[in-house]
Amino acid sequence: MVRYDVLGFNSLEEFKEYFLRTLLPTNKTFEYFVDWNKVRENVERFKFEIHLFDSLAREANYEKRCNLFRELLLKYPSAVKVIPMIIAIRERSLEVLDLVDGALKILQISFSVSKVQENIDQIVYFADKSGIIKLFDDVKNLYDYLIGVEVGLDTNARKNRSGDIFEKLVDSILASKIPTITPKPNITYKRQIPLSSFGLNIPKKVDFVIYANDVPRVIIETNFYNITGSKPEEIVKSYIHLQNELRRRGYNFIWVTDGPAWRKMRRSLDYAIRNIDFLLNFRLLKEKIDKIIKILLVAN
Repeated sequence: MVRYDVLGFNSLEEFKEYFLRTLLPTNKTFEYFVDWNKVRENVERFKFEIHLFDSLAREANYEKRCNLFRELLLKYPSAVKVIPMIIAIRERSLEVLDLVDGALKILQISFSVSKVQENIDQIVYFADKSGIIKLFDDVKNLYDYLIGVEVGLDTNARKNRSGDIFEKLVDSILASKIPTITPKPNITYKRQIPLSSFGLNIPKKVDFVIYANDVPRVIIETNFYNITGSKPEEIVKSYIHLQNELRRRGYNFIWVTDGPAWRKMRRSLDYAIRNIDFLLNFRLLKEKIDKIIKILLVAN
């Protein structure tokens, strides 16, 4: 059960009301939307090959452009690595269903540099049928086009970035609070420590570990919910299980979680409140972490 008294509340209901009232409406900082460094790096590493393809735009005759496409790949096989980027995929090989005269065929398309020579007919056929060669009617600067494609692909990484951003927010609080705790037995913290370090056969890392005199004492996990999880109760159960396993080994556990979706996951929140000692949102972490550390580490 949440140690509401340690956190300065008179009851679980008072704690729950404060937790819900102080949830962050979002964790979308400016860096959430697009990782521009990653976008540019993904395109820049193929800059030479990309500029080779720009020559296709200068050939208006489609048949001649197809031949030029073939010649380009045979002369510069490394250019084949650009083809998946043009159609916004990461795979280096594809299975494609092809319907010809009522007959279905499965085509194996490889974008391996070492296999361009032997696969050139299939690559050109794929580029023709998928509209890649036709694209150069409209695209005159492939580099700029691919920047746009990479921005689109980068949106798929926003979910992971959301968790990373919240972890950085938590890190900022720990970095500012821990050095101010007095008296203190040399309290420090580290990020991304394997659970195997604590005797658990679980192939994952915990977000933060707080040490007293170089001895690990408090494990912190963080996450943020902009939208409800598919299995919120299973997620809560996993943290309860982790807390219990750590407790048996003499460690304390703090779960820092936030986000507007908790207002729609009241049942799961109630379950967490009844079973987790230190359940904090960002505001509670900021207000209470120094007090919690003093109780768990300084007083013991």
